[in-house]
Amino acid sequence: EKGELNFHDYRDLSSELNFGIESGLFSQYKHGLASILKFHVPTKSNFLKLADLDLSYRYDNIDNDQKNIELGPGIRPEYINFNPKDAGKHNWSESTLKFSSQLLAENRYLRINSYLNFGSNVKFPTLFQQISSPASMDFYTRAHEPNLKPEKNRSLEIGASVVQELNEYGSINGWQFNFNYFKNYYENKFRIYYSPGIPVAFYDNVKNADISGIESNIQLFMVKRKITFDMGVSKYFISEMAAFPFKSDIKYVTNLLIDHAGYSFRAHGFYESDQKAWIRNYQNELWEVTLPGYSNLDLHLNKTVELRRLKLFLNVSARNIFNSDTMLEGIAIRDRRYYLTFGIQY
Repeated sequence: EKGELNFHDYRDLSSELNFGIESGLFSQYKHGLASILKFHVPTKSNFLKLADLDLSYRYDNIDNDQKNIELGPGIRPEYINFNPKDAGKHNWSESTLKFSSQLLAENRYLRINSYLNFGSNVKFPTLFQQISSPASMDFYTRAHEPNLKPEKNRSLEIGASVVQELNEYGSINGWQFNFNYFKNYYENKFRIYYSPGIPVAFYDNVKNADISGIESNIQLFMVKRKITFDMGVSKYFISEMAAFPFKSDIKYVTNLLIDHAGYSFRAHGFYESDQKAWIRNYQNELWEVTLPGYSNLDLHLNKTVELRRLKLFLNVSARNIFNSDTMLEGIAIRDRRYYLTFGIQY
């Protein structure tokens, strides 16, 4: 793959000098190799129906280059030891390895599906992300050094789903329990944020961060599966809130779904704990922002009508029933909202 970015940043205001690169042609070259080995294990069992093992390997090599670099008037090259001929010439290469397995066991009334995944992953910064970083506005930064480093992640995930079918004519026709545990270790994790008055997203790295969590929910199927009720809870353990902006560490969710005669009704209730993030002010300083935890309720009503080959649907939604005047950067984010959607499918 080859990508190019023709960048210009000209400013006419004498009070707002450009302390970064004013213009330049950025290019990125990618090449690599990916391979997957799949092994289907013969189970020869009436209960264990499926056993799959997958092993994948990937190698990536990234070359970045810059040409025709022009510095803004706010930069004095002798202060940053800048040499345009060496600007942006850097290379990244990484190898990743992943392993995954899946086991499926079932009989007449019970089905168990479990999985185990672990391995590594890497994300390379794009050209736009490299120039949209706080280092690009810092005149002490050496312009020939990359502003962002690749994000590396080592992960582990274990999960299972258990489904039991009960009497079709009883009040409860079955239930399903889902469980998932995961843990991720990051090196140079990407972090996105916005500065006041600037509509462009900025990116930087958090050197070390990790997150782990437990997610679970249980579902009940009732009245010939016309009614579904489920409850879920998620708990996350976060090492650095700045690396996972506005991520709640605990969530509760409950849903009620009724589906009958072309009508569908869903009620979604939830609670999310405090959310924290870092933003940069006009002086390029980091400030912590906290959104208080909150609970709310969403309602959805849908009607579907089929006329030969035509399928008509109408949906009415009311979200955030418990109105909140919470605002972020002047934008309401938890206010009550109404939606009306209709469509035709042929």
